[in-house]
Amino acid sequence: VWEYRDELRSIKDICEFVIKEFDYPMRWGTPTDVHRNNWFSGLCCHQITLDYWQTASETLRTLRLNRLKGRKGYGDCEDTSILFVALMQEKCYEAYECLGLVYRGDELLGGHGWAIFKDEVGAWRLYESTLDQPPEYPNGYPIVDPSSNEYKVGDIRYVAWVKFNRHEYYEWIEGGEKS
Repeated sequence: VWEYRDELRSIKDICEFVIKEFDYPMRWGTPTDVHRNNWFSGLCCHQITLDYWQTASETLRTLRLNRLKGRKGYGDCEDTSILFVALMQEKCYEAYECLGLVYRGDELLGGHGWAIFKDEVGAWRLYESTLDQPPEYPNGYPIVDPSSNEYKVGDIRYVAWVKFNRHEYYEWIEGGEKS
């Protein structure tokens, strides 16, 4: 995180950095987060055959390694949103990692990781780290209610099971009650 300290001065800088500098891992149309000690292909952990949550520093390491080859860093949804939250907190901005499910209407699209953050005027916004290009700041980041675990963006509905950062952890039980 320290090596990017000077280039990441604002919330907008952090929002754009994570989306622009990291690719979402896709193999044959299927997202993958299986890592097999591939330091030189940009992956940073040892033999693991299930989903592995990279730390912010591991995700940043993929960028350092891949920049040598002219490529972006590497991480799936929770890896890049964890990085986003860590970068935000490093600059004393408020942000949370969210893990849960995403729906289009009633159709379950799958499990997902995203973030929410507080902008400069105090509005909480949803941060989708897996976009190809960053939206316009700040209006391209939808306003959300941070006390809720459900966020609607067009026909997409994000339903968080947990919300956390380095200091706090929230979990919702069935029916949307926070525990």
